[in-house]
This record gives sequence, C-alpha cells and structure tokens, in this order.
Amino acid sequence: MNDTYHLLTTFPIETLDDLEGRTIVGAPPLAPWLGGTGAIAVAGGLPSMYQQIQTGVAEGTIIIPTGAYPLRLHEVAPYVTLVDTGVTTTGGLAVNADSWDRFPEDVQTVLTELGLEYSLGHAQIVKDMSDEIVQRMGDEGSTIYPLPDSDRAAWVAGLPDLGANWIEAVSDQGLPGAEVMSAFMEGARARGAEPLRNWDE
Repeated sequence: MNDTYHLLTTFPIETLDDLEGRTIVGAPPLAPWLGGTGAIAVAGGLPSMYQQIQTGVAEGTIIIPTGAYPLRLHEVAPYVTLVDTGVTTTGGLAVNADSWDRFPEDVQTVLTELGLEYSLGHAQIVKDMSDEIVQRMGDEGSTIYPLPDSDRAAWVAGLPDLGANWIEAVSDQGLPGAEVMSAFMEGARARGAEPLRNWDE
C-alpha cells in the first residue's frame, strides 16, 4: 500500500475556502477527489509536476509524501497541508481455492497468520516513513499545517457520490459492486473505523 495523500501548494491553506479557484495538479484518477472544493484539477504525472508548479501551470499538487519528497516538490510548493485522504493502492497475495485446498494445513495456517502480520507491519512502515518525510519537509523550510477536522468533513461531504459511481462502473461489468462496497464499509466500521462518509448508503 502507499501512504496517504496531502496537499503541497504555493499558497497557505488554512480552510477549505482557500482552495477556491486554485489549480491543483495530480494523477487524473485523483481529479474527482477535488470535487466540491472549488479547486481546478490539472492533469499531470510525477515527471512533470515540479515544472508545472514552478512555471505556474499549477499552484500545487495532491500527492503522497513518499512521492513528493524525492522530486523535491516542497521546494516549489512549500505549504504542506495534511489532509489525510487515505490510500489508493493496496496489494495482496491471492491463491485460488483449488490451490489453497491442496496446501497442507500447517502451510495454510502460516500463510494466514503471517499474511495479517505482514500487512500490519507493512502499513506501519509506510506510515512511519511518510511521517518522517513530512518532518523532513518541515526541517527544510516547509510550512506544515493540518487541515481542521471540520474542513475535512466539509470536503468529504462536498464530494460527488464516488461510492455510487464505483458501484455503477463495477456493476456494468457484471460484477457485484454494491455487495463488495457494502462488505468493505461494514468491515471497516466493524474494525473501529469511523468513515467521514458512508459510501454504501
């Protein structure tokens, strides 16, 4: 999995209103995340972001710290607003049922137990690395500011119905989109998560 997304901008963001009319570069799949903020999404990839911000094509980016720091994006966008959107990329090891059933029971047990241990350990490593990079940005002159919880909630409330859009796209392929979304959200809530928006409702 990757780390969570934040904003790096050429201007300070103290409230959500500060994004109104501002150009934010990011990977095209992230454009819907800016919905309801008043920001203008600009398509771009990692190789072009520094120049796009430096030349004024964009006034900031929505990006993960581990992607931003090696590119030195905080040099041209020194205001780091901690948004904590969550992650977009996760990975996993899948085994089909026939193969799984052929594994000895002790192998199944090891894979099940180590799988959970590995997932938790990997998530912690990614979080620690991301936190360290944000600290480095601050040490190198960036202004670090956490977006207030009220603004995060307003941002999420103003988003288009991303859950319904995903369900529709998946269901159009003949797959059980609604069931998957419901299982995911119910599983997250059962484990103590408190989503800012229930995408299955």
